[in-house]
Amino acid sequence: MDALRDVLDRVVGIGRKAGLNDRTIHRVELVCEEILVNIIRYAYPDTEGSVDISAGVSNSMFQVVFTDTGIPFNVELSPDPDLSRNLADRKPGGLGIHLSRQLSDQLTYDHENDRNRTVVRWRISPEPEETP
Repeated sequence: MDALRDVLDRVVGIGRKAGLNDRTIHRVELVCEEILVNIIRYAYPDTEGSVDISAGVSNSMFQVVFTDTGIPFNVELSPDPDLSRNLADRKPGGLGIHLSRQLSDQLTYDHENDRNRTVVRWRISPEPEETP
């Protein structure tokens, strides 16, 4: 958690160099924070662990890849929370993953060789034109 701000700043810097507009940069920062905090809190409940993070452009999309060896958790299978219910009546959890799905263009997960790999992608698009 101590390195969270530094990691986010580096990912945002890479995103800016890749040509992401400000709106997408904001989304990248929110989603990456959510995923990284979830890995830190839940993948290693009884021990410390590590997370490898890479960011760059692939197939005209900006992508951030999170790889860890913690407890497997497939974000693709996580159900969306029931947003029609009062907050007090909902089971805890799921809002961050829901937010991540809504704020990214693609969110995928795989588990292979005892490693979790979560990939988040955004289309690279120019800054929207201002309307009069």
